[in-house]
Amino acid sequence: SDLVFLNLLKDAYPNYKNLSFNKYFYSLNAKPEWRLNRNSMHLELKEKMFIHYESGSLVLSFSQSIDLQEIETLDALLLNSRIVEKEKPRQFYMIKKQDYGSYELAEFNAKNWEVNLSENYNDDLLQLNEKLIKFITAEDQTGVILLHGIPGAGKTSYIRHLISCCSTRFIYMPNTIVKQISQPDFISFISSFPGSVLVLEDGEEIVGHRENNPSFSGITNLLSLGDGLLGDALKLKIICTFNCELKKVDKALLRPGRLKFRYEFGKLLPEKVDFLYKKLNLKNQEKGSKTLAEIYHPNQLEENLQSDKSIGFKKN
Repeated sequence: SDLVFLNLLKDAYPNYKNLSFNKYFYSLNAKPEWRLNRNSMHLELKEKMFIHYESGSLVLSFSQSIDLQEIETLDALLLNSRIVEKEKPRQFYMIKKQDYGSYELAEFNAKNWEVNLSENYNDDLLQLNEKLIKFITAEDQTGVILLHGIPGAGKTSYIRHLISCCSTRFIYMPNTIVKQISQPDFISFISSFPGSVLVLEDGEEIVGHRENNPSFSGITNLLSLGDGLLGDALKLKIICTFNCELKKVDKALLRPGRLKFRYEFGKLLPEKVDFLYKKLNLKNQEKGSKTLAEIYHPNQLEENLQSDKSIGFKKN
């Protein structure tokens, strides 16, 4: 086992028994079921002496017949130990609408991938990164973050980095759901997850000028969740990415005080590109500014162009 305290107990109580891995009643998404929780166990050290382990916490239970000196010795042993578990993937979720109309969260595992920002992004993002993480992890903050720029510049990779760095719940929200976020049933659903970060990728339609699509309420709903009374109540953070030019974004979203943060992803500066080429041992490459996609996936990019596709979007 990777739980260090178990190794200590083996020395002190070589005959201890692991009675069970506890099962717990899992009711998320109104789908009750029994699941095996391998982060919880109940140990019998000896007769009338038990330890319960649950999510990093230890509870010692014993009968009054157990010698107090033995309890004190065991207490000191556990206090001086460290509980170390295998590094687990960060968890994130996607909102799904079921056939019968209700919403649910589908759970996914995200790789614990912390990209080296200083090597793969320009320095102005490094300066913003700490502020973003502080904002995302603050329990009493709410607001909208816009991450935009050319395709292949690393917007999605940076979001993965944020997921790896923050213990906050990240929820991916498909664009089709955005049209419904002002509905009472959605508000009731999302209110069960206050403090979460909602992620909306490829949100050109959502952030676009309302006069171009008066019937679409995406921008209004986005502002209500991130900047209105609803946002104040739920303490939601919203990350929205898009590739279109900033001039195509609805002005209501760009007014002072509306946005918490905005960052435009562009090509890496030539000195950053040269560094990565040397690190990746890529020789005879063209000098100058490049996107991350052009550096790490040049063959894929060429294939996409040959098939009349750009990264993320089809050409019109």
